[in-house]
Amino acid sequence: MSSPKSAPEAGTPVKAAPGKKAAPAVEAAPDEKAAPAHGKKAPGKKAAPAVKAAPGKKAAPAHGKAATGKAATGKKAPGKAATGKKAPGKKAAPAVEAAPDEKAAPAHGKARGEIAAVVYHLLRSPSALIGLAVIGMFAAAAAAAPLLTRWDPAAVDFEKYLLAPSGEHLLGTDELGRDLFARLLYGARISLSIGLISMSIGLVIGVPLGAFSGWYGGALDLILQRLIDILIAFPGILLAIVVVAILGVGVENVMIAIGIASIPKYARLVRGSFLSLKRNVYTAAARAAGLGDLRIIFGHILPNCLGPIIVQSTFQMATAILWAAGLGFLGLGAQPPTPEWGAILSRGRAYIRGAHHLTTFPGIAIFLMVLGFNLVGDGLRDVIDPKSRSL
Repeated sequence: MSSPKSAPEAGTPVKAAPGKKAAPAVEAAPDEKAAPAHGKKAPGKKAAPAVKAAPGKKAAPAHGKAATGKAATGKKAPGKAATGKKAPGKKAAPAVEAAPDEKAAPAHGKARGEIAAVVYHLLRSPSALIGLAVIGMFAAAAAAAPLLTRWDPAAVDFEKYLLAPSGEHLLGTDELGRDLFARLLYGARISLSIGLISMSIGLVIGVPLGAFSGWYGGALDLILQRLIDILIAFPGILLAIVVVAILGVGVENVMIAIGIASIPKYARLVRGSFLSLKRNVYTAAARAAGLGDLRIIFGHILPNCLGPIIVQSTFQMATAILWAAGLGFLGLGAQPPTPEWGAILSRGRAYIRGAHHLTTFPGIAIFLMVLGFNLVGDGLRDVIDPKSRSL
């Protein structure tokens, strides 16, 4: 008879019977790691916590082991939001906020590109080129008057009165023997000065009035527009005559009178532009950003009105020169011996039969100067207005 087998000693490995699972041996080792070294999942357990520990990033096999082990002990895996550090691979928020700053430089480039486009189309307009050439010719002649003639425009020589054009006197002389060519050159300075200063007066006063009237509306708009209506009720030249009659004759008073007469044009033009532009999206965005009224008016809306204002200013220069010549012709402008074109034309009408050059050449000068500004204004309007440019 065989003796019965003794019980196995403690620590001795127990062999599993054939066909049975060795589950008790696995459960007897609770301190062992749940996942194998190669990152495989333990039987019956999910390794999802290790994957969730690093959102947006795929766990490599080598890192998966450490993450699984730390998840089992209750510690947080590196790369979690709890550590205060962002996981690698995520987009940093400052990079998104820096995008508007990067677009600031192209915005200035875009503005320069628009100005270059306007100049390019303006130079391609034949009428605008003719106008620029005429204005440039008069401006250069006025600036270089002492170099172009040796005669004093106020020097009197009774022995040479009413001479016809000749080599010595290119355009002849007037009734006092003064050189007509010299008087027209120096008179161009006065005409251009009157046009520029009177236009500036209307621009400086009329643009803010129209801007405030269109922006605020209400009672302010009602009062300002009724005052503008009163000024518009008078024809421009008649209003200038009234102002000169109040202030007195002289070049300075002519500038003020023509400037006051041009205020309604700028005010109405800017008001109409503001009524349409103040409802745009960028205006609402400026309000939402907390910007003040003055900053919105002069920093955001008014720059978008510059196109019509520039065109109107060009036409106003021509109108001012014409009105100044008219007031000078009536004796309300520049007084003798100032060589103003309207005054020269007025004094020459008494000798129109025997010395027609006294009226012909001043009249041609006024005509060419006004025509030049009108041609440039038409060219600018065609360039700035996209609809007219596409025609």
